[in-house]
Amino acid sequence: SRVMDLSGASAANTQARRNAEDGQVWIEIADSRLGAIGDRLQRVRELVITACNGVNRTDGGRADAAEVAGLRESIATLANSRHSGRPLFGGFVSVDPIASIDPGWVYQGDGGAITRRVAEKENVQINVTGVDIFGFGAGQNLFQLLDDIGAQVLAGDTHGLGASLY
Repeated sequence: SRVMDLSGASAANTQARRNAEDGQVWIEIADSRLGAIGDRLQRVRELVITACNGVNRTDGGRADAAEVAGLRESIATLANSRHSGRPLFGGFVSVDPIASIDPGWVYQGDGGAITRRVAEKENVQINVTGVDIFGFGAGQNLFQLLDDIGAQVLAGDTHGLGASLY
């Protein structure tokens, strides 16, 4: 009986270790994607500051606005990243959680908490959702903000751009 108990405990510990390793990989991939998104947002910030200062406005801001749009698309691709076939930031859905559906951007994910059992009575959530990261549900999401910034750059709206920085 004791040998069977120890064998069961050993198997449970082995599974918990595998779960923890899988959770760590999930978190590392999400962290990498969020870091890349942060890098792109830093570039958007640089473009906004340049536009606010009126630097390089010979083309009416078209090149900067196009770069903002490209960065937004890159961020959307990163936001729809997957691990083992599942969206990193979408909860339990199978579709891409971030989508551009006329007239704007929508979050198609859910609030599902993906967890891993790492000990007998210990579950750890390994995901965050697009609502938490990108502001869906809080009035204005990151993608709409980036669209607005692109329009403000084209319009030369330095007041609006200044407000978008904060």
